[in-house]
Amino acid sequence: MLNRRIRTSLPILYKLLEAEIPDNIKREKEEVQRKTSYFYNKSAKVLRPLEIGQSVTIRKEKEWEPAVVVKKWSTPRSYVVRTSNEEYRRNRKHLGESLNNPPEYNPDITPEPPCAIVDNGTKEDKVSLPLNDRNVQVTNDRPVRHRKPPIRFKVYIV
Repeated sequence: MLNRRIRTSLPILYKLLEAEIPDNIKREKEEVQRKTSYFYNKSAKVLRPLEIGQSVTIRKEKEWEPAVVVKKWSTPRSYVVRTSNEEYRRNRKHLGESLNNPPEYNPDITPEPPCAIVDNGTKEDKVSLPLNDRNVQVTNDRPVRHRKPPIRFKVYIV
């Protein structure tokens, strides 16, 4: 048990009660760490650094959007990029190199906030339209489980 003899009421030499520490534990631990790092880093690759003004694509949720590198951030592998209307700070793994032209950026144009036209012809901010008024057809692509309720839940008329 943990490389120690259990103390008993039987007579035993005190020398035998002391733990023996193997000499090669440090070497074995380093070998395990080396193997672990080898297999962990097997698929890793070093990404090339980006230049200021380089055209890139930025990962936003599940889509890639064109952008331009504005500056390198102080933290490693981090860049400030500008899309058509906003600036973001992103890690290099969320930026892809692009051969396309960078998007046009006009600081005077700001995106219009969501709004709806009210009956009197004016705009009212942050009014959500009902789903039917947006002419959007909603489809449920997920399978539906059709359930038949148990007979004991039927309403009986006597």
